[in-house]
Amino acid sequence: MAEGVKFPHNPVTGSCAYKEKETFTINTFNINKNKLSSALKVDEIKKDIIFLQESQKEDNKQGDYVYTFKPEGPVHNGMLVKDSVFEIDPENNYKYEHRWHAIILRRRTDTKKKIVAISWHGPRKVDGPEKEEAFNELIKFAQKKRRDYSAPVIIGGDFNVVEEKVSDWLKTDEFKTEALKKNELKGYRKGKENIDFFVHSSDLKISSIDSINIAEKLKFLNDKGNEVEGNEVEGDDDEGDDDEGDGDEGDDDEGDDDEGDGDEGDDDEGDDDEDLAKKMDKLNFQNKK
Repeated sequence: MAEGVKFPHNPVTGSCAYKEKETFTINTFNINKNKLSSALKVDEIKKDIIFLQESQKEDNKQGDYVYTFKPEGPVHNGMLVKDSVFEIDPENNYKYEHRWHAIILRRRTDTKKKIVAISWHGPRKVDGPEKEEAFNELIKFAQKKRRDYSAPVIIGGDFNVVEEKVSDWLKTDEFKTEALKKNELKGYRKGKENIDFFVHSSDLKISSIDSINIAEKLKFLNDKGNEVEGNEVEGDDDEGDDDEGDGDEGDDDEGDDDEGDGDEGDDDEGDDDEDLAKKMDKLNFQNKK
């Protein structure tokens, strides 16, 4: 691995089952602005849906994957979708200018079967009540899309708060959390609080959750002579973090709104979606990380 390249977060993977019949695999990963090509060298990362936080603008085609990315707002989220398993519905691609990036996926084997996939990066440098308020707006959005499409919802993210608190914030049985325990994490975050996990609608079942020590995997590949590109950052500094802290590099507030993948999204989301976006505007997380 290139000198100075570090991943403050490790990918967390799992397997999803919908109504105990249809299965697909998932991965959530705060990539810390590293190159997708580096991460995708690790076979264990290559799941059907990869939820990315702190990603950056790259080619829309990444090997077997379609990469969808939007840089709006204080954080840059993206997703890698395995092209042989899912197609992205181009007319229903929701990119709010805050902390989530949502897409509607259709099964290649049956395009009538949809999944709502959301990549989420929770606020860090705000108080607990504001974190909860932001998360509640996310869940309202997820509930609405679940109703709109009669489809299951899967959220992968860096929540910047421990799973136990997120579980307490859920005021409905409609959604559940799935996370590794603190002592189950590997690599850089071993022994640290777990803030990278999944929230899903109750009609999904997640199993086989695991954490990948990506630094170890990439070092092994580099030792074998494989070129590994990174972002040449030194990782994180945990000084002053509380038990909810994330230990990452923070959010990217550059606001490069003119970048993106060319998708304009859906202009017919309706008044409910507009009201939701306005509520997120009021939270004003642009200058709070």
